[in-house]
Amino acid sequence: MIVNNEAIAKVFDTIGDVPGADSMLILDEGHNFRNFKGSRTAELIALRDKINCDDVLPMSGTPIKATPNEIVPVLLLIDKIFDMDAAKTYNSLFDIDDVSTKNVVQERFGKIIYRKRKADVLDLPKKNELVLAFQTADSDKYLLENITPVVNQRFLEI
Repeated sequence: MIVNNEAIAKVFDTIGDVPGADSMLILDEGHNFRNFKGSRTAELIALRDKINCDDVLPMSGTPIKATPNEIVPVLLLIDKIFDMDAAKTYNSLFDIDDVSTKNVVQERFGKIIYRKRKADVLDLPKKNELVLAFQTADSDKYLLENITPVVNQRFLEI
């Protein structure tokens, strides 16, 4: 099942009890879950619990942006021992907008986070631009200078 982060709660009725041995939760754009007290984070944890999932793979191409406590929702997801009490304690220790604190935490998480750079994983072919010329009857009506007044008039009507 694929669901976006705004619709997590809407899938609860569609999924039954799923055995944890066959379930995995893959969280793309995991950096969007930064507030451990937020409703989306609570819904995501409830989803993990509902599908009885031990395997959680959070993914993000975005590093910790502001403060080290942004990692708390992911810790809640991947470590069932890291509960709300631990989250509150961690949050109180690292809810600091201080560069040195961020550097310490990023260094620590850098040892357990698997990071791939875009250049390491993308081997895209060079772009090719191609001009296609074709003929159409009465092509002048499709020119931007002729379409603009028509679109503007229709917009005023609507």
